[in-house]
Amino acid sequence: MTLVLLQLLAMRLVVGSGFGINLMQLPQVDKSQVACTLALLRKYFDYSDALSGSVICVSITPFNRDVQERLLQGLNQHEDLPWTLLTTQPQDRGKTQSENLKGMHEKPQCYFLIVGDLEDEDLEETFGQWKRMSNWNPFAQFVVYLAAVEETDDEMTDLMVELLLTFMNNKLYNVNVIGQSEENSFYYAKTSFPYHPDNNCGNRVINVDLLDACSYEEDNEEDEEEESAEEVNDSEFPMERSADLGSSQESNNSNQNIGSIEVEEYIRARFEDKFPHDLSGCPIRAAYRGSWEPYIFTISSESTEITESYQEPSATNELTNETATQYDDSYADVDDYNNADHVDSNNGQVEEPIGQAKLTGLEFQLLETIAQRMHVTIEFTLQSSNVFHLFQQLIDGKIDVIVGGIDEDPSISQVVSSSTSYHQDELTWCVARAKRKHSFFNFLAGFNKYAWFLLLIFIISSSLAVLAAQKVSGFRLNSLPNFFSISIRMLGILLTQAINVDAQTMPLVLRSLFALAFYMAFFFSNTYQSFLITTLTTPTTLSQISHLEEIHGNRMTILVSSEHVRHLDKEGETFKYIREKFQICYNIVDCLNNAADNEHIAVAVSRQHAFYNARIQRDKLYCFDRRESLYVYPVAMLLPKKFQLLQQINAIIQNVIESGHMQKWARDLDMVRLIHEKIARAQEDDFKSLNLSQFHGAFAFAGALLLLASGVFGLECLVHWSVVQRRTRLIPLRWLHRRFR
Repeated sequence: MTLVLLQLLAMRLVVGSGFGINLMQLPQVDKSQVACTLALLRKYFDYSDALSGSVICVSITPFNRDVQERLLQGLNQHEDLPWTLLTTQPQDRGKTQSENLKGMHEKPQCYFLIVGDLEDEDLEETFGQWKRMSNWNPFAQFVVYLAAVEETDDEMTDLMVELLLTFMNNKLYNVNVIGQSEENSFYYAKTSFPYHPDNNCGNRVINVDLLDACSYEEDNEEDEEEESAEEVNDSEFPMERSADLGSSQESNNSNQNIGSIEVEEYIRARFEDKFPHDLSGCPIRAAYRGSWEPYIFTISSESTEITESYQEPSATNELTNETATQYDDSYADVDDYNNADHVDSNNGQVEEPIGQAKLTGLEFQLLETIAQRMHVTIEFTLQSSNVFHLFQQLIDGKIDVIVGGIDEDPSISQVVSSSTSYHQDELTWCVARAKRKHSFFNFLAGFNKYAWFLLLIFIISSSLAVLAAQKVSGFRLNSLPNFFSISIRMLGILLTQAINVDAQTMPLVLRSLFALAFYMAFFFSNTYQSFLITTLTTPTTLSQISHLEEIHGNRMTILVSSEHVRHLDKEGETFKYIREKFQICYNIVDCLNNAADNEHIAVAVSRQHAFYNARIQRDKLYCFDRRESLYVYPVAMLLPKKFQLLQQINAIIQNVIESGHMQKWARDLDMVRLIHEKIARAQEDDFKSLNLSQFHGAFAFAGALLLLASGVFGLECLVHWSVVQRRTRLIPLRWLHRRFR
């Protein structure tokens, strides 16, 4: 393949007063074949989608050598032609063509091909060679010249139909074919509009439209010119969509040896005409990976009633009318492909398939908006939880779009295209929420260390005051002979509010001290009892796992969906452990529910999906903070590579984002989620019964005190029996007997 930058020779271009008339001065050796082909090729060169640069790619085949030589010679003779010529040879697949393309970064704006016999020539080889080029542009204008001259116009049209269908089967729609028959001397350019109602939405070619008719005549042959004009007007080509344009003629009298070219335009076929705003209700085959909240998911009839009751009655109509007004402005400069006759009587609304009535979500509403603006129908033909299966279906051309919170996989970015991103999501870790901590000392959790310290200070100070008062007043309490016994009595008063002493015989100072202890016990007991029920019903919780390092430290089981495994390639000891221990999660709902019940499981999941999914136990799950997210990604639709409607879809998505409808839909979904949560809380029991695990510590503490008292009572019985009845002489038992008296 060679790159040819040619300094073309001078050619004067004279534009007549009539519409669509191009006069080209050509050498006398150039006949109508070269002149008309160059004139039409120059006209169609600017018909592609707007791109920078001006490159025309000419494919050189081993067939039709004489025609190729004449046309290439004509391309090389005129310096005012607006293109840089790039020639390719499909049979060259080696190192040469890749080396020649290293400096060619601009995408061709037009592809030109000469075809003779469709049975002998392999167009698939040419298509494959184009697609292998690094600057391949499927949105360019494709111009095909039929080298074979058919006997009749009908035979020529049939050959054009077969050629257009071959291009259409390779997803190339912007194709114009130039040909001639033996019935007249005109060169006709025809095309097929893929979204014409008769062409089955780009799947077949039934309606073929005449674009231009070109004639080449010698000077001073006015009679022949008049006959040519009559032939054009009396031609039997389809004229359903032809513009009623009057033919005009110009002649160049300055040189008797130079001919004139007349091009009569019947209909315009630019890129925006081939892919208009109104697509005549053609279907777009969509697929989604099951219910994937909040992007697209099924809803029950109960949820539908809640949503309808929340939304205002005219909310949907206002949204449709508002978006229609905004979008129509962006298409004001594009001529409609169809007239108003093609619009249905239902104000352009697309009839929904039966299965769509139960779907909702951000992406579903976005697809509905796209369908309304482009007048297409969205057909959900496939649902699969296996994302890679959906990718393969998209690559094979069985579906046109994939939705469901998808992020583009770099491994398939060369074979699929993604739309403009319209939402942001992140891959995070979700684990079980920390369980309640039911310890033996829950009944003491209402008091911190400072409270216990103040109580100890009060017991010590009041005991010292009672001991000092006995020594000063000389009044002795037989039951409180020393500091230890007084401290135990003060503790008992605080716990039981029982003094158990004869206060009438006591001095005033002792009665004041015991009254102060009783008053303190009153506040202590009531405060403790008031906080006790709160402490028991709202116990403390275990430590919440909230960092990635804790997953490694606790040796947790890792569950990851197959499409997210590629994000585990980060460095560090933690990710090394994750790569060694992770397991594939085939059903994210089951994995999250298992994680909610098992604190040893961690699941990598979309944060938005975990937050909005009503099929999981959201109240039992804890998702890590955003700073601990594994991956942040933009959400977009996936479409076939270089999809012909991608630019129109992106324009609508951009308008939806700028108008704030995505945020509105998100708020509506969030409101429905809050309503469901309130209903669930209202259906719960108002009163919760305590279980043994919440206050078994209090019973254990009371049981321990009972055992201690029983032990002291048993010791007293043993000492009394040994000293009184057995008359033992053991000094420790006698000492204990004196202390117990």
